[in-house]
Amino acid sequence: MTTVSKLNKFFDDELNSDLRDILITCDRYGRYTLFGEYSISPTKSGYYRVRGNNTNIELTNIKNALAYVTLIHAGKYSEANRIQQLDLSLCSVNVDLAAYRNILKNKSDPDSKLIYIIKIQEDSIKRRRIVEEIKSHINSSIRIQERNFNRARKPIFKQK
Repeated sequence: MTTVSKLNKFFDDELNSDLRDILITCDRYGRYTLFGEYSISPTKSGYYRVRGNNTNIELTNIKNALAYVTLIHAGKYSEANRIQQLDLSLCSVNVDLAAYRNILKNKSDPDSKLIYIIKIQEDSIKRRRIVEEIKSHINSSIRIQERNFNRARKPIFKQK
């Protein structure tokens, strides 16, 4: 029996739903288990695979993956799907920027250089807007998780 399956058995047997809603663990291989039903594991290609509850996607970094799972778990499906879309758009813009910079290095014609400089500026602005929107969704997931933590911190014993 693996550590993850032992942990999942412990969740099922011992933990109440309040604690399960806030528990996030990471094992020595870098795999995260969230809320007793999702897992995030690094792939060989450097991405993060999110699995669980009819979900099987890859995202570029752990922040996006954690935010995605937190939003899905909170029922904010449109925000979570937006993170996935923005993550893909960010990859695309980064590839475009690298290609334009490479082409710019090899151009000698001033007019061609100007065109690629403008393309780089446009994509830099796109990239900045995408990153800002991703950050807003990450902050939203942080607020959701903080509310869950605070709700779970109910005192067990009555104070006099």
